[in-house]
Amino acid sequence: MSAAEERRERIVALALGQIEGCRRVRRPLYLFNGQIHQFDPVKNRYVAYSAGELASNICAEAEVDGLLREDARFYDAVIRELKLRVARLPQFTDAPQFLVWNGQFLRRAPYHIALTNGIFLADRFVQGRGRYFVRPNHRFFTRVARSFAYDPDAKCPLWEAML
Repeated sequence: MSAAEERRERIVALALGQIEGCRRVRRPLYLFNGQIHQFDPVKNRYVAYSAGELASNICAEAEVDGLLREDARFYDAVIRELKLRVARLPQFTDAPQFLVWNGQFLRRAPYHIALTNGIFLADRFVQGRGRYFVRPNHRFFTRVARSFAYDPDAKCPLWEAML
């Protein structure tokens, strides 16, 4: 195995969380519509990354030195290898959905809204049952999130006046 192949294999193993002792926080990768998506905890949604971006993110999170000095062909090979190994979501996937670890669907979540600070469960809120807001969760597959946070104490005088 050449040095480039060993580096590529190490990046793939890091991405899949297969290296013991790695301080990298494991965030699942999914192949959806031909692109690799990774959960972004800041945006609270899944994001499609280019080969270079994904390899750079993986190396930065793992604090691996010297693996970023490669050309585009190297990153393309990394992505090709990852596409063979990551869980695939069917093209007809209707986000948002809650997923289980192996990439199978747990249940559809059409009335759940991803916000910057968590997931608002609109159906539970309307029905007045149980918790209706949960922390950000990588099992919630969505590629869209609102750019504001949920605030249970917020006031809306215009809305209240209309009611």
